[in-house]
Amino acid sequence: QILTLVNLGMDLPDVARARLDRIMSEWSQNGYHVQHHDALLAFVPIELYTGHVGAAWQRVEAEWADFRISLLSQVQDIRVEMLQLRAYTALALLNAGDTPVRAGAIRRDVRRLRREGLPWTTALADYIDAALAWQLGDREAAIAGLRSAVAGFDAVGAALFSACSCWRLSALVGHAAGADIRHATQAWFDG
Repeated sequence: QILTLVNLGMDLPDVARARLDRIMSEWSQNGYHVQHHDALLAFVPIELYTGHVGAAWQRVEAEWADFRISLLSQVQDIRVEMLQLRAYTALALLNAGDTPVRAGAIRRDVRRLRREGLPWTTALADYIDAALAWQLGDREAAIAGLRSAVAGFDAVGAALFSACSCWRLSALVGHAAGADIRHATQAWFDG
Protein backbone atom coordinates (compact mmCIF):
# COMPACT_ATOMS: atom_id res chain seq x y z
CA GLN A 1 0.00 0.00 0.00
CA ILE A 2 2.65 2.51 1.01
CA LEU A 3 4.72 1.95 -2.10
CA THR A 4 1.59 2.51 -4.17
CA LEU A 5 1.06 5.89 -2.51
CA VAL A 6 4.72 6.73 -3.07
CA ASN A 7 4.33 5.87 -6.77
CA LEU A 8 1.19 8.00 -6.98
CA GLY A 9 3.02 10.85 -5.26
CA MET A 10 5.62 10.58 -8.02
CA ASP A 11 2.85 10.51 -10.67
CA LEU A 12 3.65 6.90 -11.59
CA PRO A 13 0.26 5.17 -11.47
CA ASP A 14 1.19 2.71 -14.22
CA VAL A 15 4.24 1.58 -12.25
CA ALA A 16 2.09 1.12 -9.14
CA ARG A 17 -0.56 -0.85 -11.05
CA ALA A 18 1.98 -3.09 -12.81
CA ARG A 19 3.69 -3.90 -9.52
CA LEU A 20 0.41 -4.78 -7.81
CA ASP A 21 -0.77 -6.84 -10.78
CA ARG A 22 2.47 -8.82 -10.70
CA ILE A 23 2.35 -9.42 -6.94
CA MET A 24 -1.30 -10.44 -6.94
CA SER A 25 -0.86 -12.76 -9.93
CA GLU A 26 1.52 -14.75 -7.74
CA TRP A 27 -0.90 -14.88 -4.81
CA SER A 28 -3.59 -17.48 -4.28
CA GLN A 29 -6.99 -16.53 -5.68
CA ASN A 30 -8.73 -19.01 -3.37
CA GLY A 31 -10.39 -17.36 -0.42
CA TYR A 32 -10.00 -13.81 0.78
CA HIS A 33 -6.80 -13.08 2.66
CA VAL A 34 -5.08 -10.05 4.15
CA GLN A 35 -3.14 -9.74 0.91
CA HIS A 36 -6.38 -9.33 -1.06
CA HIS A 37 -7.53 -6.67 1.36
CA ASP A 38 -4.20 -4.83 1.18
CA ALA A 39 -4.24 -5.01 -2.61
CA LEU A 40 -7.73 -3.52 -2.69
CA LEU A 41 -6.57 -0.67 -0.45
CA ALA A 42 -3.78 -0.05 -2.98
CA PHE A 43 -5.73 -0.54 -6.23
CA VAL A 44 -8.61 1.80 -5.36
CA PRO A 45 -6.38 4.89 -4.94
CA ILE A 46 -4.77 4.11 -8.29
CA GLU A 47 -8.18 3.98 -9.98
CA LEU A 48 -9.28 7.20 -8.29
CA TYR A 49 -6.00 8.95 -9.11
CA THR A 50 -6.31 8.04 -12.77
CA GLY A 51 -9.94 9.14 -12.92
CA HIS A 52 -11.41 5.65 -13.19
CA VAL A 53 -13.99 6.15 -10.46
CA GLY A 54 -16.35 3.50 -11.86
CA ALA A 55 -13.53 0.96 -11.93
CA ALA A 56 -12.70 1.76 -8.30
CA TRP A 57 -16.32 1.18 -7.31
CA GLN A 58 -16.52 -2.05 -9.30
CA ARG A 59 -13.38 -3.33 -7.62
CA VAL A 60 -14.76 -2.61 -4.15
CA GLU A 61 -18.13 -4.16 -4.98
CA ALA A 62 -16.55 -7.22 -6.61
CA GLU A 63 -14.58 -8.01 -3.45
CA TRP A 64 -17.22 -7.06 -0.90
CA ALA A 65 -19.02 -10.42 -0.79
CA ASP A 66 -15.75 -12.33 -0.43
CA PHE A 67 -14.68 -9.97 2.34
CA ARG A 68 -18.01 -10.34 4.20
CA ILE A 69 -17.78 -14.13 4.35
CA SER A 70 -14.11 -14.14 5.29
CA LEU A 71 -12.84 -14.09 8.83
CA LEU A 72 -11.29 -10.70 8.07
CA SER A 73 -14.74 -9.14 8.42
CA GLN A 74 -14.55 -10.03 12.12
CA VAL A 75 -11.44 -7.86 12.60
CA GLN A 76 -12.67 -4.41 13.55
CA ASP A 77 -9.80 -2.40 12.05
CA ILE A 78 -10.16 -4.16 8.70
CA ARG A 79 -13.95 -3.90 8.76
CA VAL A 80 -13.68 -0.15 9.43
CA GLU A 81 -11.14 0.26 6.61
CA MET A 82 -13.50 -1.47 4.21
CA LEU A 83 -16.51 0.63 5.25
CA GLN A 84 -14.42 3.76 4.92
CA LEU A 85 -13.08 2.70 1.51
CA ARG A 86 -16.53 1.87 0.18
CA ALA A 87 -17.97 5.17 1.44
CA TYR A 88 -15.10 7.21 -0.06
CA THR A 89 -15.48 5.42 -3.38
CA ALA A 90 -19.24 6.02 -3.40
CA LEU A 91 -18.59 9.71 -2.63
CA ALA A 92 -16.23 9.85 -5.61
CA LEU A 93 -18.97 8.35 -7.80
CA LEU A 94 -21.49 10.86 -6.51
CA ASN A 95 -19.01 13.66 -7.19
CA ALA A 96 -18.53 12.34 -10.73
CA GLY A 97 -22.25 12.74 -11.34
CA ASP A 98 -23.37 9.19 -10.66
CA THR A 99 -26.92 8.90 -9.42
CA PRO A 100 -27.77 10.09 -5.91
CA VAL A 101 -28.73 6.49 -5.14
CA ARG A 102 -25.15 6.27 -3.86
CA ALA A 103 -26.15 8.65 -1.05
CA GLY A 104 -28.20 5.86 0.54
CA ALA A 105 -25.23 3.49 0.40
CA ILE A 106 -23.00 6.13 1.98
CA ARG A 107 -25.53 6.74 4.76
CA ARG A 108 -25.66 3.00 5.49
CA ASP A 109 -21.87 2.84 5.79
CA VAL A 110 -21.91 5.92 8.04
CA ARG A 111 -24.44 4.17 10.31
CA ARG A 112 -22.27 1.05 10.36
CA LEU A 113 -19.22 3.11 11.31
CA ARG A 114 -21.18 4.72 14.15
CA ARG A 115 -22.30 1.26 15.36
CA GLU A 116 -18.65 0.29 15.79
CA GLY A 117 -18.98 2.45 18.90
CA LEU A 118 -15.45 3.83 19.10
CA PRO A 119 -14.49 7.51 19.20
CA TRP A 120 -12.36 7.25 16.06
CA THR A 121 -15.03 5.44 14.05
CA THR A 122 -17.54 8.09 15.10
CA ALA A 123 -15.14 10.80 13.91
CA LEU A 124 -14.76 8.98 10.57
CA ALA A 125 -18.54 8.75 10.29
CA ASP A 126 -18.84 12.49 10.99
CA TYR A 127 -16.25 13.26 8.31
CA ILE A 128 -17.95 11.08 5.70
CA ASP A 129 -21.36 12.45 6.65
CA ALA A 130 -20.00 15.99 6.20
CA ALA A 131 -18.62 15.10 2.77
CA LEU A 132 -21.99 13.68 1.78
CA ALA A 133 -23.80 16.78 3.04
CA TRP A 134 -21.48 18.93 0.92
CA GLN A 135 -22.08 16.77 -2.15
CA LEU A 136 -25.83 17.14 -1.63
CA GLY A 137 -25.58 20.91 -1.26
CA ASP A 138 -26.13 21.23 2.50
CA ARG A 139 -23.30 23.57 3.47
CA GLU A 140 -24.43 24.05 7.09
CA ALA A 141 -24.62 20.29 7.73
CA ALA A 142 -21.20 19.89 6.10
CA ILE A 143 -19.71 22.55 8.41
CA ALA A 144 -21.34 21.01 11.49
CA GLY A 145 -20.14 17.54 10.48
CA LEU A 146 -16.58 18.74 9.89
CA ARG A 147 -16.50 20.54 13.25
CA SER A 148 -17.66 17.35 14.93
CA ALA A 149 -15.09 15.29 13.01
CA VAL A 150 -12.28 17.66 14.02
CA ALA A 151 -13.29 17.41 17.67
CA GLY A 152 -13.45 13.63 17.41
CA PHE A 153 -10.10 13.30 15.65
CA ASP A 154 -8.48 15.67 18.13
CA ALA A 155 -9.87 13.63 21.04
CA VAL A 156 -8.17 10.47 19.79
CA GLY A 157 -4.94 12.13 18.64
CA ALA A 158 -5.58 11.59 14.91
CA ALA A 159 -3.73 14.77 13.97
CA LEU A 160 -3.52 14.18 10.22
CA PHE A 161 -7.23 13.40 9.95
CA SER A 162 -7.98 16.48 12.05
CA ALA A 163 -5.74 18.70 9.90
CA CYS A 164 -7.34 17.45 6.68
CA SER A 165 -10.79 18.07 8.14
CA CYS A 166 -9.73 21.57 9.24
CA TRP A 167 -8.39 22.31 5.77
CA ARG A 168 -11.73 21.40 4.22
CA LEU A 169 -13.60 23.29 6.95
CA SER A 170 -11.56 26.42 6.21
CA ALA A 171 -12.97 26.46 2.67
CA LEU A 172 -16.56 26.26 3.91
CA VAL A 173 -16.79 28.68 6.83
CA GLY A 174 -16.06 31.95 5.05
CA HIS A 175 -13.19 34.31 4.45
CA ALA A 176 -12.07 35.59 7.86
CA ALA A 177 -12.72 32.47 9.95
CA GLY A 178 -11.61 30.24 7.08
CA ALA A 179 -8.33 32.12 6.72
CA ASP A 180 -7.55 31.66 10.41
CA ILE A 181 -8.28 27.93 10.23
CA ARG A 182 -6.30 27.57 7.00
CA HIS A 183 -3.32 29.43 8.45
CA ALA A 184 -3.24 27.24 11.58
CA THR A 185 -3.65 24.10 9.48
CA GLN A 186 -0.92 25.12 7.05
CA ALA A 187 1.39 25.71 10.02
CA TRP A 188 0.66 22.16 11.19
CA PHE A 189 1.38 20.74 7.72
CA ASP A 190 4.60 22.76 7.48
CA GLY A 191 5.71 21.81 11.02
